[in-house]
Amino acid sequence: MNIECSKTINRQVDIAQLKKSYDIVIVGSGPAGASAARAFIGSGLDVVIIEKCSLKRDKMCSGVILPSARKYLSENYNEIPEHVFTEPRAIKGSRCVSTNDLQACVTTCPALDLGEALPNQEHGFNVDRSEFDYWLCKESGALLVDNCLFVDCKHDGRDISVRVNHEGKYHEIITKILIGADGPISRVRRSLSPELDKTLNWIALYEEHYEATIDLEPGWQYWILDPVTFGSFTHKDKVIHLNATASRAETAKKTLYRFVTFLQERYGLKINKTTMTRGIVMNDMPYRENYFLGNGNILLVGEAAGFVRALDGITGALVSGKAAGESALKSLQSGLSPLQHYSEHNLVQAEWKICKEVQPRLGELGFVFGL
Repeated sequence: MNIECSKTINRQVDIAQLKKSYDIVIVGSGPAGASAARAFIGSGLDVVIIEKCSLKRDKMCSGVILPSARKYLSENYNEIPEHVFTEPRAIKGSRCVSTNDLQACVTTCPALDLGEALPNQEHGFNVDRSEFDYWLCKESGALLVDNCLFVDCKHDGRDISVRVNHEGKYHEIITKILIGADGPISRVRRSLSPELDKTLNWIALYEEHYEATIDLEPGWQYWILDPVTFGSFTHKDKVIHLNATASRAETAKKTLYRFVTFLQERYGLKINKTTMTRGIVMNDMPYRENYFLGNGNILLVGEAAGFVRALDGITGALVSGKAAGESALKSLQSGLSPLQHYSEHNLVQAEWKICKEVQPRLGELGFVFGL
């Protein structure tokens, strides 16, 4: 789809060039933040995305763009540039292996994408998340400031005061509308509702990247099913990305090393070199249908709001980001709060429905969460 991009010029600037006020401040430079920012193209509004990390920043993620996300991107963006892809470029579907299976079988899962009923021939894209996210931000048309940590915010009834930190120094930004797109450990959400975060259950994930070979065909997203937890691995260029989820019985790191032994014994995994190790934590908002959209002129999108389609966070991020941006624009015209428009937005209503329908299917497919 060819989309006019004459007004999507993006600038990345240093903190010293940050102004004291913007019409819209977006916290987080992932798909949710970039999608929200894109909604303001051509509006004449002054929009800035602030990002705590240095750009281009990486993210622990499979980097698989599922068919539902592909569909959204084809309808709202130009084609993904070649440099964003990793090899193999196409992910043909999901396959499962089980630590309980002594026969070392490989089972093809019913569908790659649990979120939407799409044609069976639809496949996923294999991308580099740092390149993919940065491309989305460049397409957003917003100003982009990295190494800028959101600290907290205060709302006086008219304007929002956003406090950020850069290299130990605090800065204040005044804005009309704030959009929190800062992931599962959202500082914007915590600033709005610290009590909510105290009710959440958290689960750790650990990942390692290997220069390695394995007797399994590239071009599939592999899931490791286990009696107490699960993990996954994907071929990306000449590297295998393997991750594991913690359980009540063991840490994510111990689980991953158990999975390594399993893959070595059953599927011939041979590791030549470990190139990366990292971990993250997730919360159980989507699995309890505990969504939090924000308050008044402060909106939450993507994982910050709880939008995850089973194991797919990218599609929900893109969709909710667009809904939040459009709702903010509409509020400036109507005089009603952005939250009112956002909660009533057809994309949000549809996303709630999809998330609610797909979560139970994980259990049916054999996925066990250690929460």
